[in-house]
Order: sequence, then C-alpha cells, then structure tokens
Amino acid sequence: MIIKRIKDIQEKPEDEKTKIVWALAIFFMIIIIGGWVSSFKNTKKELSNDFNQIVLPSFVDIESKMSDLDMTIRSVDDIKSEIISENERHQIEEIAKKYITENHSENIYNNLNLTQIKKIDNDWKLEYQQLYQDILIEKNTISLTIDNSDETVRSFVSTYDKEIVIDTIPDVKIEEAQGLIAAELNYDKIEFKDSGLVIYKNIVKSPTEYHLTWKIQVVSRPFYDDYYYVDAKSANIVYHYSLNK
Repeated sequence: MIIKRIKDIQEKPEDEKTKIVWALAIFFMIIIIGGWVSSFKNTKKELSNDFNQIVLPSFVDIESKMSDLDMTIRSVDDIKSEIISENERHQIEEIAKKYITENHSENIYNNLNLTQIKKIDNDWKLEYQQLYQDILIEKNTISLTIDNSDETVRSFVSTYDKEIVIDTIPDVKIEEAQGLIAAELNYDKIEFKDSGLVIYKNIVKSPTEYHLTWKIQVVSRPFYDDYYYVDAKSANIVYHYSLNK
C-alpha cells in the first residue's frame, strides 16, 4: 500500500509539503521495521543461549540406588537381630555372672559394670569395665562370648587388675582442672562438659601406672569433642585426645 502511494505521488505531483510528509513517514516506517527485525534477532540469540545453558538432570544410577537400599535393609535387619528382650537379657547376664563367679571370684564380678550386650548371629557379646571403689577404670575390661544355642562361654578375655591400689579422694577440684585446660588451650571462651572422676591407666609406663583423674570434655569450638585427663592429685594433664582428629 505504501509503495502504491509512492507511485501515485510520482505520477501526480502534489505540493512540496505533501512530498516531504510522505518521505518522512516512509523513513520512520523503515526505522521501525528495522528495529523490529533487530529485536527479533536479539531475542532469538538470547533464547538460544538460555537453551544452551540448561543443564539436564543426569539419569538416576539405578544400580547404585538399589545397592544403597539393600545396605539399608541389611542395617535394619542387623538392628532387629540385636534387639534383646528383658527375659533374654536377664538370662544371658545370669550365665555370665555364674561363669565369672565360679571360674574367678564373686568379688571380681561385684566390681564390674556392664557396658555392652548384643546378639550377633548365634552368639551373645558382653563387655564389662572394672570398677575400683565405684570409680571406672578405663581400659580394664572383661569380654565374654556366649553361644546362644547351648549357653556355653566360648571366649573370655580379661584385662582386669586385682592388684590395683589407689587413693580415690581428689585433692584437686574440678574447677581447678578446668582452669588448667583453659590455660593449656589459651582460648577466650572455653566451655566444658563434666565427665567426673575416672581412673586413667597409663600402659606406656612399666609397671603400669594408675592415676585418679578428672575426665573433662571440651564442648566449645574449635575444640569440640576434645577430652582431657587431669590428675586429681598432682594437677597435671596426664592425657588428651580428640574425636575430631
């Protein structure tokens, strides 16, 4: 229509004003159409770039997921197999007690604290820790394996020490022990979780040395889960370990 109108102007000349108006109209029309074309090209380019940037999700590794599921099922089965009824627990503890008292002594049994009992396949596993005047001695244990089918003791392993003699009255207060740890760490804010008195067994020394200690857990960052043993007699740090290392 615009082209036809231009031809009409050329064939039937009008005044100069009309010619100028039409020339300007054609000029602006060309600019508008050019802008549309340019905008379309840019939009097409952006859409193409966006599409190229799309990251398609990887296909699920079915074999790996099935393996994880199988492990989970086995873990649940293991937990179920370790569930012990009160009657079973009482029965197996009586077997262990009878074995220890008859083959060793009643005094030894009376100075034990049961820390673990679990059922694995056809065996019962029990572990006791030695007490001295009701204070736990770390690393002094008795472990038993009892056959579930015939209730016989299949293994007995002991690090029980009948010769231990130690003063169990602390000369160092727990607050003093915490102060020693704070000075050792040289840190502004130290938080502790008291674990109380334990008897620390130093197996490096010969003969073996026993220390009445405050076992103290540090719970503040960056020392979380650090454990210190402070001698409750001499106020020395005798041992330290961290679960984060």
